[in-house]
Amino acid sequence: MDSFGDGLLNGVAIGADLISELVSEKELDRREQLARGWMLLADGKVATARRMFADIANEFWARFGLAEATMAAGHPENAVPVFAEAEELLRVESPSRRAAAIARRVVALARAGEPQYAAYLCESTLKEQTDPNAILWLSCAGVEVWPRERRIEAAHGALAIAESIDFRKAADLYHQLAATLRRSGHISDAACALERSVELLARTRLGPGLGLSHLARAEELAAAGALAEAIDHAQRAQPLCTDRPLEAMCVLADLYRRAMRFDEARRLAQQAYDRSKNNGDLGRAARVLGQISASASTPEAEEYFRVSADAYARAGKPLEVAETFRVLGHFLAERGQLMEAVSCFDQACATVLAPRAAR
Repeated sequence: MDSFGDGLLNGVAIGADLISELVSEKELDRREQLARGWMLLADGKVATARRMFADIANEFWARFGLAEATMAAGHPENAVPVFAEAEELLRVESPSRRAAAIARRVVALARAGEPQYAAYLCESTLKEQTDPNAILWLSCAGVEVWPRERRIEAAHGALAIAESIDFRKAADLYHQLAATLRRSGHISDAACALERSVELLARTRLGPGLGLSHLARAEELAAAGALAEAIDHAQRAQPLCTDRPLEAMCVLADLYRRAMRFDEARRLAQQAYDRSKNNGDLGRAARVLGQISASASTPEAEEYFRVSADAYARAGKPLEVAETFRVLGHFLAERGQLMEAVSCFDQACATVLAPRAAR
């Protein structure tokens, strides 16, 4: 057997020490159901996965899976207490064992409208961790909830730990190994392989966080002038950013623009523009299209910038409105339209300084 196969068996052998030698066929069936529930969730079959998790009571990965399915269905506020229930099932275990549930509760809290508490919970929990897997879960959560500098730091940590592992493929290998071991009569080893498969399937939920980590690194590298490396990170983010696909597309399109790859930039930004379903996404895509048009010296740049400002205004994002007016002002000034440029800068300043309701 090759070295990777040896690694699989070694992992099972180590885990077998933690599982009783007397694992029943019924218990193995339960573990198989749990693994299949996670596979369904990874494949986007949320409702079916949810039913399978709900059938398994008082088990950490089942409760965790139920919370993930609830969040995937678009109900982060309902997922928060279910993640807490999963944590409670491991209350006597080490903090690192609970880290995955805490990390995902952080994400659910942020999406449910409590970003400040989410950021605090993530930071305070991470300080207690030394286990790499716990740090990975919490770093991926932090990328979603922390401010820029802390987010970039977390991105470094998350990407260094995750490397380039394909969690789904690794999980499938463990699942296949479990089936082989079960047919051979090695029931305890099969149970351990299924447990490992479930752990790896759960890590597929880290995809969006790892995608945002790549985008954070791309932003950092682009600011340092390392465009080729920034583009590489932004490209790697594309299949991972399932929660924010249009944002990832716009980041990559803007990097292509900076690299003067205008055709690729315009194609990607136009796709994001066409797929926009809310004013925030529309504002971002229109601004990038405006920047591409300005860099390529095509006439429609001003129109795109004004579409962007209007969309951001409807989205209730005054700082983004101001940034769009600032960019438009620079564009008009470079074209010699100085009065129009001054008007845009005035609008940008007025938007930033306008009083806003407390949140």
